[in-house]
Amino acid sequence: MKRIAVVFLLSILLPAILLAVLAVRSLRDQELVVTSQRTQLYQTNCDGLSDRINLFMNDVRFFHGQLVDELVGQGDGELVENFDDILRSRWSQAAAAAVVSDEGVILSPLAAPGSRGEAFFRDHADFLTNRRVVEVYQAPRLLGAQIELDKETAVSKKEEPLSKATSSAAPQKWKVGLAEKRNEVSAAPPPAAAPMAAAASSESENLAIPAESPAPAGSLSASKEDASRLEFRPRNVMPMQQRRMDDVIGDQSEKSFESVSRRSNFSSLSPAAVKLEEVTSEENEGAVSRLIDGELHVLLWKRHPLRPGLTFWTELDLAAIRTDLAGLFSGNLTSSAPNGVSFALLDSAGEVVAVTEPGFTTDWSTPFVASEVGQILPRWEVAAYLLDPASLNASARTIRLTLSLLILTLLGAVASGSYLILRSVNEEMRIASQKTDFVSNVSHELKTPLTSIRMFSELLRDAENPDPDKTRQYSGVISKEAARLSRLINRLLDFSRLDRGELQLRSERLDLAGLARETVTDYRPQLEAVGMSVRLTAPDGCGPAVSVDRDALSQVIVNLLSNAGKYAAAGGEVVVDVATVGDRVCLSVTDHGPGIPRPHQRRIFEKFYRIDDSITSGVEGSGIGLALCRQIAELHDGTIRYEAGEGGGSTFVIELPLAT
Repeated sequence: MKRIAVVFLLSILLPAILLAVLAVRSLRDQELVVTSQRTQLYQTNCDGLSDRINLFMNDVRFFHGQLVDELVGQGDGELVENFDDILRSRWSQAAAAAVVSDEGVILSPLAAPGSRGEAFFRDHADFLTNRRVVEVYQAPRLLGAQIELDKETAVSKKEEPLSKATSSAAPQKWKVGLAEKRNEVSAAPPPAAAPMAAAASSESENLAIPAESPAPAGSLSASKEDASRLEFRPRNVMPMQQRRMDDVIGDQSEKSFESVSRRSNFSSLSPAAVKLEEVTSEENEGAVSRLIDGELHVLLWKRHPLRPGLTFWTELDLAAIRTDLAGLFSGNLTSSAPNGVSFALLDSAGEVVAVTEPGFTTDWSTPFVASEVGQILPRWEVAAYLLDPASLNASARTIRLTLSLLILTLLGAVASGSYLILRSVNEEMRIASQKTDFVSNVSHELKTPLTSIRMFSELLRDAENPDPDKTRQYSGVISKEAARLSRLINRLLDFSRLDRGELQLRSERLDLAGLARETVTDYRPQLEAVGMSVRLTAPDGCGPAVSVDRDALSQVIVNLLSNAGKYAAAGGEVVVDVATVGDRVCLSVTDHGPGIPRPHQRRIFEKFYRIDDSITSGVEGSGIGLALCRQIAELHDGTIRYEAGEGGGSTFVIELPLAT
């Protein structure tokens, strides 16, 4: 048995448990993969929107340079003095404009008290006059651009070249619009805005993404060597996936700028402390952004060969830019956004500029993922928010719970099957052991009468002058042992036929009380021979009628009386009672012996089961008598049960249905 249990454990249970462990680990890995894929999808969308914003700001920068070229090309002698008024009258996205000489003198606008120029001077005079070092975010060099211009007062949808618009009697105010098909890759040239626009767009079929452009001095493309001297600044948001990645990145030995900024949620953009001459010394145009008292200012500058020694500066109207950028988060540009997520654009103060889901509100500082816009709009973020944050964990919990329950169910099935198989094997081994004992007991039971028959037959054969009394005595012993041998063989044959379902019952209607009286009368001598008396309690006259096989039911009563004679002879009396209870007849056999111990009571009707071994106990028996009684009772649609007496003794009750 132990060997079978060990084999079963090693071949079934242990592999099942290992497979369950692997399944649980696979579930965790799969959950991480699904979460990573979702994170990557949302991050890609955020990066895409950020790229579109940068492309739009590139258009703004390009249009600024184009507009300055047009204005300078007109040869207006009062351009320098009136540059602020002229530019703002022509471009609705401009908040203020200035002209600065290489000597650091602001030629226009005038800083008259209460004028627009006063605020511009207050914010930028020290920087534009090269008097002190300031912190700026310097945008990458503009490689090429494609713009779409909208006339605010135009009736027709047709685009007009900028040069044509400027030559008209009533100049129209222009602004840079959003290109709806900006996300499509196309080699076709953009709408013609000016000859210079066509030349610029011919440099590249696609707009350069600022992150891929070479960074000038003082920009934020920091190398590992520069990471130690860069000032890390916290972002306005703390993405949920950023927090999950912190522990992983924190274990990395490489202390790169990117890993440090990720781990501490610092911005990947850092301002450079520079003077004006460092910004304008190597290029003819550019863009810088400044944070002054927490408010973002975006300055565009342009030099023109026809006006050497002058730099034309323009500060963008961020209120107008915010309105224009809100268009990115509505309409066709975000129609392909995945379900269950809302994208939002946050400004440098963490305030919402636009959101793809109208009416959606949440804690804007904790998005699912987020992407920084770039140098030209520092501290601006494109963030993705789950419409139902609990659904992510709920989905993971549902999958985890489902698979866990499935694994537990399968493990339970394996364990239950293993238990049932082991139990069945144990039962078969027990039955095999009982069969072995049965063979030993039957051999002993057969050997005893055969020995007696052989011994007394030899005495009769060898007697020279046989004594009639001894001959009669020996013949009686031989007859009794032969009858005992015949009963044992018949019992074995009946049991074998019952076990195979081959016993044929011949049912007939008879009086159960009469059958009991007849059987008790026939078996009384055997009981009296061991010092026991028999008392029958049954209705007088015709008793309850049952439909049974006479010989089979008589054999049941004989078996019960025989057991009483074997085990309860000290009780001195056996009581057989026949009574009617409802629609059933009860026949009980009660003795006053020691009874059956409680641990054995539930097993006495099992095949081959004996309380004690017949060979060593001296009590004859094979362990099939009560099993035979139960099978015969069940074949008659009846039952047999054991009841322990209060003061000792045993009662076996047979219940049979009344004959109809």
